[in-house]
Amino acid sequence: MSIIIANHFFKTELGQEIKVEKADCDNFSPGSTLISDLTLSDGKKVRVIYNPLRNLARVQVTTASGKSPYCRYSYTCPADSSIHLIKRECG
Repeated sequence: MSIIIANHFFKTELGQEIKVEKADCDNFSPGSTLISDLTLSDGKKVRVIYNPLRNLARVQVTTASGKSPYCRYSYTCPADSSIHLIKRECG
């Protein structure tokens, strides 16, 4: 799920395709917020946070400059097993 959200963000907001080299994820308790730190093939670091109970997600690129682009989404998972992300805020 984290990789799908990151792919969507990069494709729709930054116009880039990405390749995830490494994913480190932590789930604080069953059904709660999941945090994934992704390392891309170009060295960029991306954090994806989502909560399956609230159907909310946030993706943010970590940059050395301190200007870290991000977006917040709500999402639905229809019966066809796809994920529909709805942009709520970007900055």
